[in-house]
Amino acid sequence: PSWTAWGVDRINSRFQPAEAAGLSADTVPKLKLKWAFGFPGVTTAFGSPTVYGGRVFVGSADGTLYSLDAKTGCIYWTYKASEGVRTALTISDDGQTAYFGDLHAWAHALNAETGAELWKTHLDEHPLAVITGTPKLEAGRLYVPISAGEEEVAAGNPKYKCCTLRGSMVALDANDGKQLWK
Repeated sequence: PSWTAWGVDRINSRFQPAEAAGLSADTVPKLKLKWAFGFPGVTTAFGSPTVYGGRVFVGSADGTLYSLDAKTGCIYWTYKASEGVRTALTISDDGQTAYFGDLHAWAHALNAETGAELWKTHLDEHPLAVITGTPKLEAGRLYVPISAGEEEVAAGNPKYKCCTLRGSMVALDANDGKQLWK
């Protein structure tokens, strides 16, 4: 019925039993496409969809985040992030807040019902800092991994002085986005 984050549970098992899914091995071959969604003007999307409360939340390479009706694929709302969205979204246990990161190292919190921005926090000043891992929510803290985009972007330039960013883990207060530690 819902996957509130990329790994579905505390240990990121990415597993859902047949009873919760409403599917068995016998019914899987009988599945049929109900709807499809094309990302306007974009050729790729990186993050896995997150499903909660009858909605599908998914981001695209141009930074547009979509809240879609799970039954029809129709758009409830969109939000434009600072840069491309490569993470899945994490939904708070009460279903009120959607958290994600973008490719300019911004962490975002949105009202899951309306798409209104609740807060936005820049987590690293390095020009090649990115968020490619899905944030994890636990006990009022949002844990966000910061990666270095150096090997993907700058490594092609022989004059680039490599390895100026090693990445990090940042803990934020999930209510206001304030950094607790890094």
